[in-house]
Amino acid sequence: MRDRILTAARGGVPDRVPFTAYTGVFGDPVRQRELQSRGLGLVNIRRSYTTVTPHVETTSEQVVEDGVVYTLTTTSTPVGSLTRRTRVDSGYGSTWTVEHLVKRHEDYDIVDFILQDEVYQPDYGSYSEAEVAMGDAGVVFDAVPRVPIQRLWIEFTGLERLSGHLLDCPEQVQKVLATMKQRNEEIWRIVADSPAELVWCPDNISGDVIGPPWFAKYCAPHYRALAAVVHARGKRIVVHMDGMLRRLVEQIGATPIDIVEAFTPSPDSDLTLAEGRQAWQGKVLWINFPSSVHIASAEKVRKQTLNILRDAAPGDGFLIGITENVPEFAQEQSLTTIAEMVGEYGHTPIDSAVLPDG
Repeated sequence: MRDRILTAARGGVPDRVPFTAYTGVFGDPVRQRELQSRGLGLVNIRRSYTTVTPHVETTSEQVVEDGVVYTLTTTSTPVGSLTRRTRVDSGYGSTWTVEHLVKRHEDYDIVDFILQDEVYQPDYGSYSEAEVAMGDAGVVFDAVPRVPIQRLWIEFTGLERLSGHLLDCPEQVQKVLATMKQRNEEIWRIVADSPAELVWCPDNISGDVIGPPWFAKYCAPHYRALAAVVHARGKRIVVHMDGMLRRLVEQIGATPIDIVEAFTPSPDSDLTLAEGRQAWQGKVLWINFPSSVHIASAEKVRKQTLNILRDAAPGDGFLIGITENVPEFAQEQSLTTIAEMVGEYGHTPIDSAVLPDG
């Protein structure tokens, strides 16, 4: 399975299209092992470096308001403190931010201190241990931070507040973005010497948030800089782009990204797989199987899988992934059906003319 995944991730033609899932998708290890026996590969995500903040202290406490449990996290620095309020989603146990760290213009100075205080050290041993534990069952991504504009609004400000602050206090925002870029470059140099081949950026790109102007200004230059560091070491850049991408098709194609990962084709997005394959020739597509289909009938899952294989023909540089949570009640039916279809019809080269109707 490892060889099958890496062959496809390098743009080659494996014996059949790989079908993979993040290791965190499964709550039931028995179901995971059953699906592995049917041909499922695994993807684990680790970092080959550690981060410590010698002069920053973070504390957390739980508070209950109107029957809802919130976690209040306080980040304290010599130049001030920031607080964040989060809650746990009842569906998948995801953490949702309801009050971000940055609230005032002055808070950017505190964020800049936090970033400047970070100390990075290689942790190649832990990464290698994760690869050994994975064995031939799959691959391990080496994760780097998000593009600064994405990291800032996701982790610190929220999108609405960042949009306003880019107008109200642009110099303070740009200073933090520049610091993030500088610190990212330090991390890239560590990752360049790691044993990993696949460098994963968890960017969650979507054209309805990162439109063409922002992508051109904040994202494309970042990917070019990352490529200049890691491509020379034989590593491939994997960027998580799971949103609406039609507005960004040409710009994504012009970047040195090697693998567009978690690309979710219609019916869950505004771009079909066939359009993505045509537009991004030379790039690997590692898709996320459309999440809405998991809760449909087994017949609809079967048809969707066959249509995906048809659009992916002949099957070079292509992988089917599960990068979102799948409801427990739907996992056995949906994922088993996908595995069966890929096992029966995903052998390469795929001849779309002989596939059953989807």
